[in-house]
Amino acid sequence: MSEIPKRLGVAFLIFLLIWFPFQTVHEEIIPPSESPEIKEKVERCINTLMDGQSDYSKAILEKQRDKLEILCSKYPDFSEVLLCMWEKESSYGKHLFGDFWNGKPRAIGHYQVWIDKHSIDYQCAIDFNCSTEFVYQMLKEGKGNLWTTYGKCVQ
Repeated sequence: MSEIPKRLGVAFLIFLLIWFPFQTVHEEIIPPSESPEIKEKVERCINTLMDGQSDYSKAILEKQRDKLEILCSKYPDFSEVLLCMWEKESSYGKHLFGDFWNGKPRAIGHYQVWIDKHSIDYQCAIDFNCSTEFVYQMLKEGKGNLWTTYGKCVQ
């Protein structure tokens, strides 16, 4: 009788490991300002972010252009660091779950935030706009060192 719960637990864990990577997160993207000056500034920022990227990364980032516009319009002074952290933490949103412990992800979202340790909930962590704002505030407070990738992104 005690073998059944163990088998169910293992089956559930296998299901989660197979199911999670195929989940798509639907989120609302807030477009940047429509003024020509802002558009030009954002375009320059995007070009700067794209410079030096591999062809593989450029192809991914072209599909994520709306998110690059957000980084460049809302966080111009932090756009390079945020882009670097986004790439290193979740491969530009490809891997929204990480740092697994006992079969459960501890790090959630675009920037792999440990939601049980910070004032951010699950929905915010997986939403690009919300999680970027959270990380931006943490960076402004000098708490970038909470991410192991931060040091690589500010060199």
